Amino acid sequence: MATIDQSLFYSTSPQMSAVERVVEHFQELLLQRKIRPGDLLPSESVLAERLGVSRGSLREAMKVLSALGLVEIKRGNGTYVCHDLGRGLLDPFLLRLNLLDYGIEQLMEFRMLIEMDVVRSILKHPNPEGLCGMATSLEHMAALDPAHAESAWELDMAFHHAMAQASGNVLIQQLYTSLLRFFEPMIQKTYQVPGNREMALQLHQAIYDALVADDEQAATQAVANAIDGWIKGGK
Repeated sequence: MATIDQSLFYSTSPQMSAVERVVEHFQELLLQRKIRPGDLLPSESVLAERLGVSRGSLREAMKVLSALGLVEIKRGNGTYVCHDLGRGLLDPFLLRLNLLDYGIEQLMEFRMLIEMDVVRSILKHPNPEGLCGMATSLEHMAALDPAHAESAWELDMAFHHAMAQASGNVLIQQLYTSLLRFFEPMIQKTYQVPGNREMALQLHQAIYDALVADDEQAATQAVANAIDGWIKGGK
């Protein structure tokens, strides 16, 4: 644990509200890696003075940062930068994605772009633990009681989280894992249609088999087929 240099905090653009200024400044420091997971923030009085805001505004900003998963407020022990920052840093981006007006073709193109790169990364430097997780998800999906087929979406998500791990690239893993939260409601909807579990199992199995066989052409085609099936299955 390190205590953060107070000089990193300073008053910023007066065109935003005090709370917005604090939140944006804090996110900038994280993105610039000037503050790191586990760091202890300066005291409330010091931060308020350095940032040129009232202590009330600072508290409100810290509540926002805490809700975003960026800081952890420990009563009587100070405020710390969270150890797991991936979700918090991408939440505003995911919120904007959900607010966009997009069509089916754009959605397909977006997911295709992401998953094709994940597949190529797996083929370059496969992570055995991630591949094992993909296989386990498929086994559980195949063994799922048809009466509970609607819960198969959770195994679908587990498969893709394992894909992220299998990429062997921590940056790709973090981005893809976060974006899966954007796709999750649509994936869940797919399994509300009878027969889609069997189709999804076949499509996911094809992706896994191609990756294990180290066949890039088959893997990319399997991803394209799976995304096409996902879109059609959700209609």
